[in-house]
Amino acid sequence: MKANALILVVGEGSPELDSALEDLGSRCPVRVVRVERPATACARIGGGGVDAVLVHTASFGKSAIESFAMLRRAGPGRKFRSWRFATPAMS
Repeated sequence: MKANALILVVGEGSPELDSALEDLGSRCPVRVVRVERPATACARIGGGGVDAVLVHTASFGKSAIESFAMLRRAGPGRKFRSWRFATPAMS
């Protein structure tokens, strides 16, 4: 990954992701921008400068596939990855 790459994180964060981003940041300087809504992410992608997009598909429930497809259309040629971590049950 290039130095000072901009990674856009879409959806809710997670401890696993935070740990992975910290590890990545210790190896290579990166900038992370977090947004919760896919529409906001599309606008940010359209503004340019986004090198990679991480999408927390579990954040979007039944609309996860549609949201991921919308983001891909907004950023052709960009690297996209999705993740789905289980959320601990609330008591």
